[in-house]
Amino acid sequence: FLDASLLPNCTTQSDMRPSPSRGGLGTAGLRPLTNSGTRLNTGSRLRTGVALATPGTTAGRGLSALRTTATVTHRPVTQQGLSGMKTGAGRGRQVQDLSYYIAVVRNKNSAIREETQRLQEEFKKRESDVNGYGALEKQYDKLVKEVRTLEGQLADYNLAMDKHRHATDPEELRAFQAQIEEKVKVEGQEVDQIFLQRQAKEKLIDEVEGSIAEIHRMAEERINQLEPEKLERYRRLLQQSEQFQAESTKMQTEADGVNARIREAEIALKENSHREEYNRLERRAMQLRREKESLEYDLKISQMDPQEAFAKLREKVTDDKARTEELEGQIESAQEELGSMRRHLSELTSSLERGRPGNQDGASMDKIMQRDREMTDYIEAFDGKRTEVLDKQRIAQDTIVSLLEQISNNLHSKDNLPSTQAHKELKDEVTFKERQLKSNTQTLQSLQMHKRRTEAELEKLQNLDVNIKNELEQLAANMQKWEAEMVDFDNVDAIREAAEGTEQYLEDLRGQFIKRRDNMREQVHVMSRSHEAVKSQLARSETQKELESVEKRLKYHEQTIFTLREFIETRGRETDYQTVKAECVKVTEELNKMHRMAM
Repeated sequence: FLDASLLPNCTTQSDMRPSPSRGGLGTAGLRPLTNSGTRLNTGSRLRTGVALATPGTTAGRGLSALRTTATVTHRPVTQQGLSGMKTGAGRGRQVQDLSYYIAVVRNKNSAIREETQRLQEEFKKRESDVNGYGALEKQYDKLVKEVRTLEGQLADYNLAMDKHRHATDPEELRAFQAQIEEKVKVEGQEVDQIFLQRQAKEKLIDEVEGSIAEIHRMAEERINQLEPEKLERYRRLLQQSEQFQAESTKMQTEADGVNARIREAEIALKENSHREEYNRLERRAMQLRREKESLEYDLKISQMDPQEAFAKLREKVTDDKARTEELEGQIESAQEELGSMRRHLSELTSSLERGRPGNQDGASMDKIMQRDREMTDYIEAFDGKRTEVLDKQRIAQDTIVSLLEQISNNLHSKDNLPSTQAHKELKDEVTFKERQLKSNTQTLQSLQMHKRRTEAELEKLQNLDVNIKNELEQLAANMQKWEAEMVDFDNVDAIREAAEGTEQYLEDLRGQFIKRRDNMREQVHVMSRSHEAVKSQLARSETQKELESVEKRLKYHEQTIFTLREFIETRGRETDYQTVKAECVKVTEELNKMHRMAM
């Protein structure tokens, strides 16, 4: 390869670019490449057919140069030797003309076509995968059914082999077949009964749905007979009700989700023993802080002058009384707010009831009934509230009286109060007495335990004579029994004769059993030959073939019954109207309850 910069006759797109100073004539394209101090190379001559630029052909030549694509590879070897092709070191494209944008659009179109083709191939592949999946699923269902059939046949073969191993009598097989036929007949009757019940249920459901549709139709007719304003209002309220129901369902779903997350968080908190321990310790610390504050306050009061202590206690009583009154006020305000909310709820319920057709004239009556209910509730609850308030006042009065008595006693005994040293001595004495009491309590407990052990040992000693007497009597009886047995064992000849007689008897029994075994083997051999003959005859019998065909039909019928039972159970679960009925009854009861409350 040759270097493109050493070839003066080789023009590139950048070299053929028009120059503003020369009227669109490229310098590199119309004159040779020269270097200072060197002579022109042989290859620097003008190419054949290259004419000088004239004013009329300058612009066209510049445009043709822009459209020229030069090929500088695979040139013959000249004086420069072998070398690789070098990339252009020029400034690249400087003018983005129409051809540039056409090339860009062509590249984008090619990329879009390739992407479209790739997506089409992927779509075809997905479609073939879906079709293959459907075919495989059908084949899977078919194979599952075949496996179930083969499992039934295998169970039948296992049953037949079991009967054959146990040498079951053919009569038993016939009885078993008759039993199966009877069972299939009973199950068929049950299936027919279930079908009849299902038809009856479907008929009942259709009747109920028809009655519901008739009720809706009658209600729609009555609604359509209303005045236009009332009808419009009813439509608007119905739309609002549907909107509220949708919002209620959405909120209920969100509430269920929140409750589920709360339950999960509660379970996680319950499982977290460290958090429970922390809460327990926090509560304990808070309780101890309150006790500390109370003790510090009591200590502070005990160290004060009686007059100051009396003032502090009176201030504390006043604060407690004010706090109690504040809490009672909060309770009363909460009760009033609760009552107002209940009244507001009743008003909303009554307004909803009044919004229905036929309830426009009963608005004043509803208000009167509401006021009457409020007065009745207030009168009924007056005695209880009055008793509660009187009890609270009595408790507060008793507390004040006890505090005043305590203050009075403290004032009377202020002159008899011990000094600090005496108080400390009394405190040390109390501590010493408590230690002695604790030691004495432990000593008393140990003595009581020793007393119980001693009493138990004494009881054992008292019962020892009776136990020894019983053991002696038992030993005497055993000795008499053993002496009688020793008399029998003294006669060795008699014992030997008895043993020989027993041995001879056992030998006779052994011989009898051996003979019976041989006879049983011969009988079993004869019966086996007879069984094989009967078996081969049974295999050639037409009745056996009919029985086999009947068994196959029974298997098929059992499989059909099983499939129908599953279908019936599925349809029964789908047509279960008890839930809808319970919801309807619940809604009816709520509506009746709201109607009674509105009345």
